[in-house]
Amino acid sequence: ASGYTDVDSLGSAQDAFVATWYDQAGSNDATQITGNDQPQIVSAGALVTENGKVALDFYTTTSILDLSAHANMFNNVGHAHIFNVSRFDTSSSTQTLFFAATGDNGAYKARAVISVLSDNTLLAGGRRLDADSFDSATSTGTVSDGEQYLQSSLISYASSDINQYINASLDGQNLSFQTDGNTSATDSLNSAGEEICIGKLSGTNPYDGVIQELIIYTTDKSALRTDIEDNINGRFSI
Repeated sequence: ASGYTDVDSLGSAQDAFVATWYDQAGSNDATQITGNDQPQIVSAGALVTENGKVALDFYTTTSILDLSAHANMFNNVGHAHIFNVSRFDTSSSTQTLFFAATGDNGAYKARAVISVLSDNTLLAGGRRLDADSFDSATSTGTVSDGEQYLQSSLISYASSDINQYINASLDGQNLSFQTDGNTSATDSLNSAGEEICIGKLSGTNPYDGVIQELIIYTTDKSALRTDIEDNINGRFSI
């Protein structure tokens, strides 16, 4: 199944899975051609929902959506501003919701990462230059297992800071992140073949839960952040 949003279109399917999560603003679709690795959208004939709205269930350790066709997304940019509406089932280990690696000779080097840690805190991080070390900001508060949440993460390479908001409140900040400037002019590639993806960190740290919304900007949307969050909340009633 690809891009289901209307329960009436599902017929009598007992289980249905997503091969393509369509980008509503452009052509950056996330795809998965391997059936066993597709997130689930219908279970036992019922649409997967969270708080009454459709959700994608990353229900196995191999569930992942691939964005490698858009590997230059974070190539020579000043910002990564990422919004997501999610709910993890359990946080017994680090789980990665979104991952993009740098293209430094195929090496494993994360440029932008959104994760939940084993202590139920949330993390946003990455690196600006291929040669830089990974750095991040982590929330001081926690999100409970099974709790729907809205995470807004501005990874600002241009001004060397990270500001993370959980349910519209600032919770996680790093004001000495890397050095000021744009990212390296290399595509998001790594040796694992999962260059930029939703639901894992280069084949590890699978996300165990549902994702309802993922919005990715490569510009600073701080001036519009509250409006974007209000719009998201109006849809998902977080």
